[in-house]
Amino acid sequence: MSRESACVKGAWANSAVRVGAVAIFAGLLCLSCASDPAITPASGLEIARDPSITLFYDRAMGFYTALNNRRVNSFMTYQDEFLRAAFRDHGQFSDYYAQLAESLREDRFERTEPFFVEVEEFFIDGPGRARARIHFRGDNSFPLRWWTVSHIREDRWEREGDEWWIVPGKL
Repeated sequence: MSRESACVKGAWANSAVRVGAVAIFAGLLCLSCASDPAITPASGLEIARDPSITLFYDRAMGFYTALNNRRVNSFMTYQDEFLRAAFRDHGQFSDYYAQLAESLREDRFERTEPFFVEVEEFFIDGPGRARARIHFRGDNSFPLRWWTVSHIREDRWEREGDEWWIVPGKL
C-alpha cells in the first residue's frame, strides 16, 4: 500500500469517527431534551401552565426592554404611548415616571439614562398579582467617576381581565 493511499484511508477513518461521535452526541442531546427534567419546588423552577402568566411575562419584558438606553427624564420618553399603555390611566403613569426619574437622578445616573435594564426576577404573588425586580445600570454623572451606578427597584403588577397593569407606589 502506498503512502498516499494510507493517508487517504486514515483521513476517511478519522472523519468516520468524527461523524460517529457527532451522531452519538446529537442522539444524546435529543434524548435529554425529550425527557422532562426533574423540576421540583426545591429547584426554584416551575413550569407556568397558566396563559395569563405568559401574558404577564410578555408585557413586562416589552415594557422594561423599551426603557433600555432611553433617557428617562425627557419629554419624548414621557410621551411614549407604548410605555403609557402599561398603566391603567395617565395619572398612574405620571406617578411611576416621576418616581423612576427621581430614583435614577438620586442614584447619579448620567442624564438619567440607563444603558442596561435587566429583569432579575419575576414573582407571582397570587392570582392576578405579580412583582418584577429590575436592575438598572448606567454611567456615573459625577465627573472623573468612570465606574457605573446601579439602581434596583421592584414593581407591582396586577391583572384586570386579560390585561396586566403596573401599579405605581405612592410618592
